[in-house]
Amino acid sequence: MGYYTYTSVTCLDEGCYVFSIGDEFSDGMAGQQYGCVANGSYAVYDSNGNELVTMGPADFGDLATHDFCVETPAGCPGDFNGDEVVNVADLLILLSDFGCTGNCVADMNADGYINSGDLLSFLSFYAVAC
Repeated sequence: MGYYTYTSVTCLDEGCYVFSIGDEFSDGMAGQQYGCVANGSYAVYDSNGNELVTMGPADFGDLATHDFCVETPAGCPGDFNGDEVVNVADLLILLSDFGCTGNCVADMNADGYINSGDLLSFLSFYAVAC
């Protein structure tokens, strides 16, 4: 039996959430008690690498839940890559997102899709240092 890492990337809107993980054998991720070399683990990170959720004891029973919140990052509107300046790199992100409908990175006006309105809004912040 080998070790496996499963990674899933999901964009979440600003708000609070509950992360739940279940185990039908009611031993959580405590694999060492059954001869595994290591216990399992899990974590949830934001786009800046900040840990929002981390596993407590490995033997969490049949269910572990964690409350966490996602906040709008500080900085400038239009600074999609977080380098603290609105520049051509951010424009390229907006253009690659153009036509997106739902969970769009470059949705400047929060209407659910990327169009010329977002581009015009972005241009008003272009070349601004955060």
